[in-house]
Amino acid sequence: MKRLFLVFMLTMFIVILSACGRTQSFEDVFDASGLAKVQSEGHLRSLIGTTNNQARFAETDDVDMDADHDGTTEQEPNHSSTNVQVEGIDEADIVKTDGNAIYLVQSNQLRVIDVADGLEQRFMKSYDLNEYGYYRDLYLTDTYLVAIGSYHQLMLNDSRPEPGIDISWDDSAFRYGYFHGRTVSTIEIFDKTTMELVTTYEIEGNIQTSRLMGDDLYVITSRSVYQDDDEVRPFYSIDGNTFYPDFDAIRYLPEVHKGSYTIISHIALSSAPKVSHEFFLGAIGWGTVYMSHNNIYFVTYIFQSSTRDSSRSDDDSLDEPVDSASGSGIFSLVMSFEILEDGTVEYGGHGKFKGHIVNQFSIDEYDGYLRLVSTEGWGINVVNRLYVFERVIDDGTPKLNVVSLLDEGIGKPEETVRSVRFQGELVTVVTFVDMDPFYTIDLSDPINPVILGELDEIPGFAVYQHPWENDTVIGVGYETNEQGWTIGLKLTLFDISDRYNPSEIGTPLVLLNESQGWQYGEALHNHRAILVSKPHHFIGFAINSSSWQVRYENHSNYMIFSIDAEADEPITIAATISHNHLDTEEADDYYYYNRVGVQRAIVINDTLYVISNFGITSHDINDDFETIETHRFE
Repeated sequence: MKRLFLVFMLTMFIVILSACGRTQSFEDVFDASGLAKVQSEGHLRSLIGTTNNQARFAETDDVDMDADHDGTTEQEPNHSSTNVQVEGIDEADIVKTDGNAIYLVQSNQLRVIDVADGLEQRFMKSYDLNEYGYYRDLYLTDTYLVAIGSYHQLMLNDSRPEPGIDISWDDSAFRYGYFHGRTVSTIEIFDKTTMELVTTYEIEGNIQTSRLMGDDLYVITSRSVYQDDDEVRPFYSIDGNTFYPDFDAIRYLPEVHKGSYTIISHIALSSAPKVSHEFFLGAIGWGTVYMSHNNIYFVTYIFQSSTRDSSRSDDDSLDEPVDSASGSGIFSLVMSFEILEDGTVEYGGHGKFKGHIVNQFSIDEYDGYLRLVSTEGWGINVVNRLYVFERVIDDGTPKLNVVSLLDEGIGKPEETVRSVRFQGELVTVVTFVDMDPFYTIDLSDPINPVILGELDEIPGFAVYQHPWENDTVIGVGYETNEQGWTIGLKLTLFDISDRYNPSEIGTPLVLLNESQGWQYGEALHNHRAILVSKPHHFIGFAINSSSWQVRYENHSNYMIFSIDAEADEPITIAATISHNHLDTEEADDYYYYNRVGVQRAIVINDTLYVISNFGITSHDINDDFETIETHRFE
């Protein structure tokens, strides 16, 4: 009996030890930058899904990819480029040109069109990318063409189907959960001269955004993570060789919820590509990414419950004072990563603010300060704010501290921010509820921002602002009626030469919706879809519309808008270009929707090239955009 009792006690002791092992606690260990680092697989699994916030990031491994390149640079003709936020920092788009050729990606097909001798003498090639991939991003350097996309990788679950069930791509077994998948982002790098594939880089997760500064490419991806995942680290691969980061290469902020990885992949494209990564464990997703020449900033919206980490001081915590009634609070987090001389990045501190931002144009860095415009709340509780942050080093750790806050005077009661544009020491802000105030705010003293002027009582609102010539700003947005309902599209030219008295130049261009119809363009939410040609004094973008006749008729046109600040109507329609004639399929079905939507246009010298899913047309800018040639894609 005594022996049985000893065996029982020994068994219980082993069980208790095992349980203690499973609930092992870890103290945060910080690196020199102020981020905590993962210590082991057990530590990582204990972190996932913990704390009461959101965010994400971490450190690097360098991998060399051998390749020989003999690319040459020719004298480039004048050509347009992608419309970007920060001069000198390129953003990805579906079409790029170097003036000699047009590079276009559609779904998983890459097209290269040599236009030096016109479309009839064209050299055109198509390249099939990943069979199951979808691509929307291209970049060009002097040496490389980079295509970025993603695909869904299917995997077999641990649970197997019953014997005798034949699993195939079209089998019903897929519907019963025998398979699951994961998204893989892929970066394919081609030699621009030979169009030979140099290397393929993949990383597990979804593409958030990317930027190209010189020969330094930054691709931001995210990947959700769960405690019961077989492998809790994201993989990355180079030419089919798979790697996982070391556990201590994964960084995190202790106060922030850990439900997803954010990975910054830096690819140096100056010679043979060289890759490094930062892995950060944090928020479920970053809402907005902004990049300057010095930093990459990430913004996310945070819900903070009343549970606090009492082991950390208020100075170190991300916690906002919580609402005493609800026991919770909401705020936003901005994290920065400094870009080092070699192009790699390191954590540069974080700050917090109230509310949310409309898009990346709400953020800007100038003269060492980060400026940000936000909106909090709705209805009578709306508050619009302008924040100015400065990076400071506190106890050896970088932080983003608020050095000034303007929280009165931006917008009338209930108005929310609809668009923002920073121009050095000036920022223009559009707010809206029924009418569209346009504000000019002076930031020459970052510690004391001042509202200088206001243009009030303008119908409609601009969702995008583009700086033009001679202190003018183009507003692209919507026209509204007296009740604040959108009734069409609107382009306005603002004069900000007198900062204290901004004004509207002449009569705006309004494109009213037709009866029971609507109008929309990708440019209203994606600035890269806008063609800007200052030498030819116009901008352009595609507009899709629908109108009721006997049935709904759908239209897709590329619109060219001429800009003349001296005219009574400063913005006029210079051309309307359709590709409907390139669609050879019958369109008489009642449920037919226009399949030929025009997508982009570019300018090379004095020729406009308009691109759709079905083909490309060239037009003479100096001859009222008359069609020169037409080519339908095979």
